Amino acid sequence: PPVVVAPPVVVAPPVVVAPPVVVAPPVVVAPSVVTAFALPAIVWGRWQALLDKPADFTLTTLTANNTLIGLNSYYALGRNKDTLCQAPTAGAVSFVLQDAQAVVQTDGTGAVSAASLENGKLNVNFVTSKFDTQFDLLALGQRIARNAEGNVFSDGTFGNVSQFIGNNNMLVQGVMASSPTLQAAYLFQSRIDASHLASGVTSWTPVVVEPPVVVAPPV
Repeated sequence: PPVVVAPPVVVAPPVVVAPPVVVAPPVVVAPSVVTAFALPAIVWGRWQALLDKPADFTLTTLTANNTLIGLNSYYALGRNKDTLCQAPTAGAVSFVLQDAQAVVQTDGTGAVSAASLENGKLNVNFVTSKFDTQFDLLALGQRIARNAEGNVFSDGTFGNVSQFIGNNNMLVQGVMASSPTLQAAYLFQSRIDASHLASGVTSWTPVVVEPPVVVAPPV
């Protein structure tokens, strides 16, 4: 009989399963955080370059957000237009010197030298609407006492008329502001002698009076 040849075994090809399509989630970009910085209540500093230091601001930038209180040969002082002075209606406040810049200019040559301040005091009486202030000016190898007194006005500004009237040996233009506590700053200019003129700016913070310690009575 004829030989029957079995047909070849046909092996089905393996089923290729396509991998699932992975869709990457959209990248969520967090919005940038915008931090609002509060503008200072009182602004002071150099309005022109001085002793190899650049100006802190121009008068144009100073007055963009501030009311110009005054300026002298090198320094300017302003108060933020949105800041008020909530001064007490009674009593008095004493301030201590927080910071200062000062120079002495020599007439004729125009030479300018740095100066510093020590022992500063500022007292404001809201009942009498008067102020008085004093400090030691360290300049020209000397310790020179400077003092002034004058009027306090309802808008929180204060000053005197001349360094040559009353108990004054310097001219003062100052301002107070509440942010939120009371603070103060003033410009000064003083003729030291026939050939030297001092100019500067000062900032002040209230004296913090510690409450008395109450000792409990013995049991």
